Amino acid sequence: MKSRSAFTLIELLVVIAIIGILIAMLLPAVQQAREAARRMQCVNNLKQIGLAMHNYHDTHNCLPPGNRSTLYATWALYILPQLELSTIYNTWDFNSGASGRTYSTAPNLAVAQTRIGIYSCPSDTPRTNVTSPTAPEIPHHNYAANYGNASLNQQISYTGVEFKGAPFGNVQTDASASVTNRPNRGAVNFRLITDGMTSTVMVSELIQGSGFDGVKRADLRGRIMGYADGGYFTTQNTPNSPITDWENTNYCVPPVPTGTITFTNSQNPPCAQTNQFSYMQRASRSRHTGGVNSLLCDGSVRFFTNSIDLNIWRSAGATQDGEVMGEF
Repeated sequence: MKSRSAFTLIELLVVIAIIGILIAMLLPAVQQAREAARRMQCVNNLKQIGLAMHNYHDTHNCLPPGNRSTLYATWALYILPQLELSTIYNTWDFNSGASGRTYSTAPNLAVAQTRIGIYSCPSDTPRTNVTSPTAPEIPHHNYAANYGNASLNQQISYTGVEFKGAPFGNVQTDASASVTNRPNRGAVNFRLITDGMTSTVMVSELIQGSGFDGVKRADLRGRIMGYADGGYFTTQNTPNSPITDWENTNYCVPPVPTGTITFTNSQNPPCAQTNQFSYMQRASRSRHTGGVNSLLCDGSVRFFTNSIDLNIWRSAGATQDGEVMGEF
């Protein structure tokens, strides 16, 4: 009678161990490949936004407003037709001064609750937030307009840094807007970007903020559809800076460990609270390793590392500082 050959238990365990080692070795490579694909999609999103910005400029002879007051329209709404999203654009009521409609009232709420794929980086986690117990959930996105090298309010000097122009800012055409809260700087024409289109950042990345305290405080970083303070960044600090963003008092959820306070999110970027618009500033941030993707005013996209020289980064955020750089 012939004996039948078979794996012994030890041999089987060895094979399983070898397979486990191979999987462990291949997993980082697979993850890197997936992130490379996500990063490429992010680059493509920014290129589409760049084309839309240029088409808007060709039509209107200026870039879109960064925002109109606080609660009305933002750059992300103005370029929807150029992104072949005219149906969504036509739903929005831009006559907010006369009708009193903001992003939270019909018909604008339907637009504000729409997640726009081109505005979302696949490396980040999609998030929605509310601002009161009865408020509707609004999705957040990942791209923000460049408000210059200083602060949201674009005052002449901020922490010793002189504001030197920006591609975007507040354009207050609404009769109810408070001039004391936001300066009226008007829309920007490409001719005003005297540093050169290849030397100035137009749009960069944000991480979607998350969290709500159950009363009023929420993290609105990344709420770009109709909420002015959600869709901007400044180059005051370098990409993914460990220095805190200064956010509106009601809209800052610090990244304390999950479970310490129920409404916080440990993945939120650092932030501190201020009740002064003139002090609000926010760094560009992403989930990519080592830096952020940024759209330049000429329509090209570059990856800026976290270690970029601060003065170079601030110059890249300004439109009229006299620093013309072909390479960063």
